[in-house]
Amino acid sequence: MEAYQPEKYDPFAADVWALGMIYCQIYMPTVPWNLGFADEDHFSIFDQSAVDGPLPSDRAHLRAIVEMLGRNMPMPARPLILEMLNPEPSQRVSMSDAKSTEWILSLAESCDPTH
Repeated sequence: MEAYQPEKYDPFAADVWALGMIYCQIYMPTVPWNLGFADEDHFSIFDQSAVDGPLPSDRAHLRAIVEMLGRNMPMPARPLILEMLNPEPSQRVSMSDAKSTEWILSLAESCDPTH
C-alpha cells in the first residue's frame, strides 16, 4: 500500500508485505483482496490521488482484513504472517527477524535432507 503514496517508502518492508500476501494466496482459497471489498473498491486504498495516504477508514478496513486473514492461517504460521502484514510499515517485522522465527526455522529443518 505504501508504494502507491507520494512519500518515500521502505522497499524492504514492502517486500515483507508481499511475501506475507503470497503465503496467504497459496494457503487461502481466494485472493485476499476479494475479502470485504465491493468489486469497484478492490484497489481504492491504493489511490494515488490520496496525497496524505489512505483515509483512516481505509486503514481500519485493511487492518480488519489482515486480522481476518490471521484467524484463518494455520497456528504455527499465524504470528509471523500477522507481523508481515502489519499495515504500518514501520511496525512490520524485518526479513532478518522473520527468517529467524521458530516457524521458518522448522520449515528449513524439514527441508534439510540430513535430518
